[in-house]
Amino acid sequence: MATTHMESVDSTSLEARRLVSAPRCEREAFVVSAAVQPAGVGRRGRAGVSPRGGVWLTAAWPCGQDAAWYGTLPLAVARVVHGLVGDTLGDGFEERIRIKWPNDVLVDGAKVSGVLCERIETGGGAWMLVGVGVNADFDEGALEGLGRSATTLRAVLGRAVDAASMRRTLEERLLAALAAFDREGGAGVREAGEVRLAWLGREVVI
Repeated sequence: MATTHMESVDSTSLEARRLVSAPRCEREAFVVSAAVQPAGVGRRGRAGVSPRGGVWLTAAWPCGQDAAWYGTLPLAVARVVHGLVGDTLGDGFEERIRIKWPNDVLVDGAKVSGVLCERIETGGGAWMLVGVGVNADFDEGALEGLGRSATTLRAVLGRAVDAASMRRTLEERLLAALAAFDREGGAGVREAGEVRLAWLGREVVI
C-alpha cells in the first residue's frame, strides 16, 4: 500500500480522486498527504483550513463491499483518530476527548480533527475516499473566523507536537482499520464508539 507525501496540493481529497479516476489506476489502497492544502475540502463542500503543522491526508480504499456496508465507516475512522489524539495528548485527557457524530473529534468541546468519507464510482470500480485533518502543531489563531469552536493539539498541551510522526502513525492505523472494516463491517462499531460520543445524556440546542 503506497503512501505519498507532498509539500503542497490543492486538496488531498481532490488528488486522490484524480488518481483513482486515471485510466490505468490499479485497485490498490494508497494514502496521499500534504504539508499544506490551499484548497482543503470539508463536509458539504466547506473550505478547510490546512496550514503547515497540521496532519492532512486522504486514504483511497477500493471497495470490496456494496455501499450499505460502509454506513458506519465514519465512526470507525473517528475512533482511529480518537486513539491517535489520545496517544498524542497523553495521560489525563481520556475523558476530555470525544467524538462528535458523524465526523469530528473534540477536546474539551473544541474541534481538533475532522473526518470525511466519500464513496465514488470510477471506470475501474467503487472507492472509499477517507479524508482526515488534524489540527496538530500550529497556532490556533489560524482557525479564527471559522464560526465554530476549534483548537489545536499544540494549544491544548501548551507545547509543540510532532505532526510528521502523527501523520505516519495515522497512515498505518487508518489502512489497518479500513482493511478490518472491509472484512468485518461495522458490527460493534457503534457500541464501542458510544462511550466516546460527545454530549451523551445532555440537553443540546440545534
